[in-house]
Amino acid sequence: MNRVWIFTIVLALFAQTTELHEFVKLPILFEHYAEHQQRDSKLKFLDFLSMHYWGDDLNDDDNSRDMELPFKKFEVTHVPVQFLPPRTEIKLKSVVFLIRLEQPGYLLSYTPGPALGGLFRPPCA
Repeated sequence: MNRVWIFTIVLALFAQTTELHEFVKLPILFEHYAEHQQRDSKLKFLDFLSMHYWGDDLNDDDNSRDMELPFKKFEVTHVPVQFLPPRTEIKLKSVVFLIRLEQPGYLLSYTPGPALGGLFRPPCA
């Protein structure tokens, strides 16, 4: 039963992120070929494919029907697939090193001289 679910999920992901969904349109291809067969009974299937995919299409006013064929137009669909690995915890048995953060104290009584804080100050040696 688990294999069925996995296969279903993988197939759904591939259908959304690749052009696999275009194979669903294959019956439209055969129906359109039958329509062309009614107009010209000598038309072979390879000639039909060549006309619609690799060559110049006839000017028969069925352009909207031609665009329904599989792999005729490319649609860019992007489904973000994210893989999050399972969380693992890392436990350290002992302290490797200790970091101490000591900051120097601030002297509130320090005020610079007005001559040293100005724009035009005497040169420093």
